[in-house]
Amino acid sequence: MQLRQREGGRLGRQVKPTPADAVTQAIGGAGDWLRHRHTEQQRREGPLRPEEREWRRSIAGKGRWILAALLGLLAMGFLFYAVPLAIVTAGDVPNAPRRLELRNDVRGSIAQLLAGIVLAGGLVFTARTVRATREAQITDRFSKAIEHLGNDKLDIRLGGIYALERIARDSERDHGPVIEVLTAYVRRYVRPEGESEAGYEPPSDIQSVVTVLGRRDVSHDYLGFHLNLSHADLRGVDFRGAGLRGALTDGGGPPASPVPACRLA
Repeated sequence: MQLRQREGGRLGRQVKPTPADAVTQAIGGAGDWLRHRHTEQQRREGPLRPEEREWRRSIAGKGRWILAALLGLLAMGFLFYAVPLAIVTAGDVPNAPRRLELRNDVRGSIAQLLAGIVLAGGLVFTARTVRATREAQITDRFSKAIEHLGNDKLDIRLGGIYALERIARDSERDHGPVIEVLTAYVRRYVRPEGESEAGYEPPSDIQSVVTVLGRRDVSHDYLGFHLNLSHADLRGVDFRGAGLRGALTDGGGPPASPVPACRLA
């Protein structure tokens, strides 16, 4: 009987809420009240004008920064006050001056750790910024070089060809697209009608493209890559020193000698 009375007393006893529970309930109630008030205000005022919506967004953004700053201050207080007190207790170190010294050592270690984290984050951010800037510059250079290839002036086209060669050397990721653009440039060349076979020399830009293709960095070619020079009119082109072995030509496969299936003089 006494046991049952004790169990009944335990079951009927109400748990007293802690201060943390009270704070959580207060914050939740305040959030519900603010949401309800915001909904009622929108219902009364109707849709917001663009300038009002922009103003409220700016206020909300500032509020987030203020909240982040407050959370940061709380985290710093926890790290530099609560953590040293938990690590170095009065029971472990009864001597007060020695205890204070050890707690300061803990704070110094925490400060060094935070400094290292900030430094590492700064290095990562800097590396990403430099990479993004470099990629943007290469993209801009690539676009300008393509525009130069379509220019009517020969010297500007030559500048575009050598600019593409520089991009292919600087960026392994852009090596393939550059080679494809240059081979397409050669394939679209059509020899003028009525040109004599004797002593004919191809245009300087076509010769320059073949030279650039021949001295490309083959280590950047992907596995199974072949230069697509099929149906290209390469009569009169100087292939001395050009590493074009394995180019796809009119024969449809990699030849044993440099571009033998093309229309060579």
